[in-house]
Amino acid sequence: MTYTIFRKSLTQKILEYLEPFDFLMTASDILVRRKSTHEINCIWIQKHSSKPMVCINLGAHYDFIPLVGNRVVEINNIEQQDCEIKHRLTPNELQNDYWWTFGTSEIKEITNLIMHRALPYFERYDLKGEIGSINPKDCLEKVPDLLSDMTKVRACLLMSRIYEEYSETSFAAEFARLGIESAGMAVGPKKELREILKRLE
Repeated sequence: MTYTIFRKSLTQKILEYLEPFDFLMTASDILVRRKSTHEINCIWIQKHSSKPMVCINLGAHYDFIPLVGNRVVEINNIEQQDCEIKHRLTPNELQNDYWWTFGTSEIKEITNLIMHRALPYFERYDLKGEIGSINPKDCLEKVPDLLSDMTKVRACLLMSRIYEEYSETSFAAEFARLGIESAGMAVGPKKELREILKRLE
């Protein structure tokens, strides 16, 4: 089976399940959903650079956070790589990486994983869900499991932005200060955190 045939068959199967949940295909290998409550969810079918294989990447983002280059978030211009939160889908949740070959059984396995794992994964990042309950004390010692794919400074920046958006100025400022303390040589995030603090003054 060629990559093109595999990709078309896979996206068709995925869409059969995800279209009722408002996912759209924005490219031949990308599916995106933008919810009315700011959340953006992205699925990217990534082709291996040299082998006949693909991996499945998930991304979660929020429409009030600009993309790199200060671009405004639009459903047709966001890709998984742009998302603040990134995750690779694997058959075993303890695995960090997995690639599938081009086959009918692989299409069934990937579709099943997306049905039973991708949507629950995205729900964890709904602003009224698990991520919305994280407070600065949760990040004092280490990054919470929900944000474990991020560095501490980027996790604090994300949480500070979320609380700033919802006018929770106390938590926004606490996360910003905690992020600055943890920034080290991360000049970009440190600058953005200082800008948040300035806006909150």
